[in-house]
Amino acid sequence: KLFNDFIYNGVTYTFITKDNNKNITNNFKVSEFYTKCTAPKYSVGHFISKNCINGLQLIRDKYNTQIRVTSTFRNKTCNTIAGGASESQHIHNNAIDWKFIGVKAGKAQLAYEKDVMSRSAFLQKLLLSGIMGYGSYPGNFNHIDSRVISSGNRSLNGYKYIVWGEF
Repeated sequence: KLFNDFIYNGVTYTFITKDNNKNITNNFKVSEFYTKCTAPKYSVGHFISKNCINGLQLIRDKYNTQIRVTSTFRNKTCNTIAGGASESQHIHNNAIDWKFIGVKAGKAQLAYEKDVMSRSAFLQKLLLSGIMGYGSYPGNFNHIDSRVISSGNRSLNGYKYIVWGEF
């Protein structure tokens, strides 16, 4: 029943509850990261990668555009229903799906995609914060994760990471 932050394999995890409306970052409340899974086991809450939460705040700050969190932790059943990969980082508490919202969403999405694909200084900042997986899906939905990675399909300044989808 101790829900303190902890570090595992270099990733910091924090406990998320449904009704906690306190800010966890400048622009996000704890409750925004609560799972959409309805399994009773998670009614108290669940852990999630704080690296991902902080990475999402970096993205919010960089593009100065609101973000809606669409998915965080998923148990295996929820992950299957969502169409997630069998070893999705969501089931390991390491992933956040999100999208830009508001009038600047389209412009922000294009800039974000360009920064990831051009291996910009901002991508380096995200890598340093522990974000090692980047996905982009139709409808301008995005994925970031803090997977522990030994090999990837991309590298930048000694950091290996993975990019997939609409990028």
